Amino acid sequence: MQDGVNHRAVSAYQECGLRYIPNPMQGEMYDIVTEEDCTVLLKAPTGSGKMEAIVVPALQVQRRLVLIYPALSLIEDQEMRLAKLLQYRSSMNATRTHALIVDTGAGMYRRAWVGGQEQGKKRRHLYHGDVILTTLDKFLYRFFGFGEPKKSYIYPLRLRYGRQPLFCFDEAHSYDDVAYTNFVDLIRAIAFNTDAPRDVVVMTATMPDVYEQDLLPLLTPLDYTRGEKAERLAAYYTYTASRQFPDKALTFTPTTVSDVSVFCQHIVSLAHRATHDHHC
Repeated sequence: MQDGVNHRAVSAYQECGLRYIPNPMQGEMYDIVTEEDCTVLLKAPTGSGKMEAIVVPALQVQRRLVLIYPALSLIEDQEMRLAKLLQYRSSMNATRTHALIVDTGAGMYRRAWVGGQEQGKKRRHLYHGDVILTTLDKFLYRFFGFGEPKKSYIYPLRLRYGRQPLFCFDEAHSYDDVAYTNFVDLIRAIAFNTDAPRDVVVMTATMPDVYEQDLLPLLTPLDYTRGEKAERLAAYYTYTASRQFPDKALTFTPTTVSDVSVFCQHIVSLAHRATHDHHC
């Protein structure tokens, strides 16, 4: 099991306050999001950490992630999880602001953290965030330009310049037949726009085969629900369940030894961080 650990992913997850070893699906998605063009259909079981699999690498390479859900009822829980990740990450890097945009029919605001402290909610800068959490209907409203340009987080100039965007549609199996036809056209419009093609990830746990066949010409499948990849995922959970402390892992942290004062300062910093993590 340990031979298959993605150590770059382990480090990135720790920087978000996630102390476990990423599972094989999360490790593979980390490499895809950080190193490759990303047009993926990700199939993985419920509870396998698909949200972290896309958010952690996007934060690591400072992409602007637009995380899209089919219904408002799914937003609240995701907001709490994302806020926790961004708050922790900001506490590890006090030199920049980490921001979450929540844009739904019921609300529209920006939450920001600096040095681990939240700066409060503000109704502005809808495009200026690390993660934009929204619903499909609101995304379509913004995507097709019905809103004011200054309040559109996908205004064309913002797509073309600045941080590389990544569009992620989660719970894709939730769409009905009529909506799904339009959904496939939307994926095609984003990922295969000859003027400005953009990276897209579609995530699902139980997508019907007929829906999947429509997406396969557009997206590269990554299936952890069957076959060898499913076996690797099952082996991971068997291994972690057998460990007394499954959330604990050894991490290599490079530091200088030529300057004793710098070395000691680094050790103290690591000890302080470990104490902070324990109390959190």
